[in-house]
Amino acid sequence: GFAFSGGLESAIQKRVVTDAETLQAFARTALEQAALGDGIAIVAAHWAATAGEVEVVVQGPADLPGVEFVLVGHSGEDFLTELRERAVELGVGDRVQLTGKVDADRYEDWLARTSIAVQLRLHSNGESSASVAETLAAGIPTVVSDLGTFSEYPDDVVVKVPPGITAVELAEVLRGLLEDPARCAALAAAGRAHAASHSYAAAAATMVQVLLGAAAPAQG
Repeated sequence: GFAFSGGLESAIQKRVVTDAETLQAFARTALEQAALGDGIAIVAAHWAATAGEVEVVVQGPADLPGVEFVLVGHSGEDFLTELRERAVELGVGDRVQLTGKVDADRYEDWLARTSIAVQLRLHSNGESSASVAETLAAGIPTVVSDLGTFSEYPDDVVVKVPPGITAVELAEVLRGLLEDPARCAALAAAGRAHAASHSYAAAAATMVQVLLGAAAPAQG
């Protein structure tokens, strides 16, 4: 039997683990999460700042004891100041980190420490998010607003929440993920697979095949 299965039984029941290959992938993800479990970081990368979202960002630690929230990336000094002040008011200033702009190496460090990534928006102009692509490629379970291009991600790749979700509702979503390692492992695996199939290399290979097909002489 398992002294610490990391949710393996649930993973088997939910068909996340079906053979030796998926078992190996699940075990790797479970070990990574266990290694980082003492300092859970939830990263909201390049949050689209609005007054309402300030409350959502800093309320999370108050509703999830032991969880550290980190806002990585440039978000505007006024917004960061407001976040710091509100976090102190809520008594969670020691569990909310606001990094401001970071270099590539530091960003990679944060990705390596992150248990769940959060990317919420109230509006979309049809743009895609590089941050979400990066967290998926890193195998980080990712929560996104269900709008714009985020809605196009398969449901097994990201966790979609309504735009304008409240702090309490977001905390419940995050708590559910933190308490379900099997689902997190499945999201991590699906995220990596999706990112790999949508990489520049994959797009280039597809384009080459299309061009070769178009250039080939017609048969018959």
